[in-house]
Amino acid sequence: MKTNDYGIFNLVPFNRAIGAKHVEALKRSINKWGTGGRKIICVKLKLFDKKYLLYIIDGQHFFQALTTLNLPIEYEVNEIITSKEQLVEYISDLNSSSKAWITADYVKAWSYFNPSYLSLIELFNSYNITYVDLVSVCMNTGRTKAKSHILKGRFKITYVDYKTVLDYLDDIFGYISVSHRGLKRVIIKVFMMTYNKINYSHEEVLKRVRGNIDKVGLITSETEREEFLKLEVFF
Repeated sequence: MKTNDYGIFNLVPFNRAIGAKHVEALKRSINKWGTGGRKIICVKLKLFDKKYLLYIIDGQHFFQALTTLNLPIEYEVNEIITSKEQLVEYISDLNSSSKAWITADYVKAWSYFNPSYLSLIELFNSYNITYVDLVSVCMNTGRTKAKSHILKGRFKITYVDYKTVLDYLDDIFGYISVSHRGLKRVIIKVFMMTYNKINYSHEEVLKRVRGNIDKVGLITSETEREEFLKLEVFF
């Protein structure tokens, strides 16, 4: 299909931003060699509006170059992709050929469909904790399952005490220096085991953190760190 009606096309908002240098390079190539019959790939989905719209899923830079040059758009519609889940998966796979998506890319993508991800972004901006660790706390689950929930669009806050736990962890992390790499992940794991006990005392834990943080920081083995924290800090 071919059209000069640029207005029928929409960009996927969670795709990577269009690079001006890339567009300029494509314009030079098109002016010199033509389009070579290249088509942009679209899907027709009802994503954000109550009606079906045409979204560019492959070729947004090429589209930008053609519109700037006032040239017609050749396109085809992918009819395999029929859901937002497939759309997120397709675009993440597409980007993997150049620069693979990181966790934050998935969070951004799912935030357009799942309001829980907007809450996750707010938490990320409030606490100095990774997305995976935040989900681990908010869903009271392990990191492997937490990451899977993020990537599949299944995140939602299910742990009632998540805010209290995050505030307590924020207090504890105040004693961790930049040199204590990887320590937060272990602390979160052991903390969740301890906090679920009835006799948890935050003040006592903070005292033990202050007295032992330099010692645990010298331990390089994650397994040994975990055992030390269980015995000396979180008990």
